[in-house]
Amino acid sequence: MAQLAKQALATDERISELVIARGLLEREQLDEILQPERLSGLSADHSVTNDADSAEAVPRDGMTGEFEVVPEPKM
Repeated sequence: MAQLAKQALATDERISELVIARGLLEREQLDEILQPERLSGLSADHSVTNDADSAEAVPRDGMTGEFEVVPEPKM
């Protein structure tokens, strides 16, 4: 896993894309693993919608579901 993180940092690629490219997981498997409710242990609230007319709509600008790889600060 550390090797993937280093490669992602060096090449500015997403870890998820590297995992898929190396054949470690299929996209569907990765999507299942990375579901927010699964990661948080909370159940999904399927009553919340993201329709523009919904009062509960969540703006998705700039949200990709990916975490940015940030280098450690140099000391």
